[in-house]
Amino acid sequence: MIKTKMADTKMIVSPDRQLKGKTNFITWRRGFERAAKAQDVLDLLKGDEEILEKPNKDDYLYDDSEGKTTQAQAVTATNNNSIL
Repeated sequence: MIKTKMADTKMIVSPDRQLKGKTNFITWRRGFERAAKAQDVLDLLKGDEEILEKPNKDDYLYDDSEGKTTQAQAVTATNNNSIL
């Protein structure tokens, strides 16, 4: 997976790989798809992969009687459910 943000990338693309319009669209598209597939983002770019929302902490953390938040309860529940 790509670990950089789009704004952080300042790559220089060689002129032979740049899109020039109709003259090299098919070649450019194939190269783009290969590069996106290699980075495992092709389905995301095509819209075939769902973009998940950031999880809410309250959904997976448990407050015990002393007011301390623990993750052990959520892990135990998940492990017990997967056994069934």
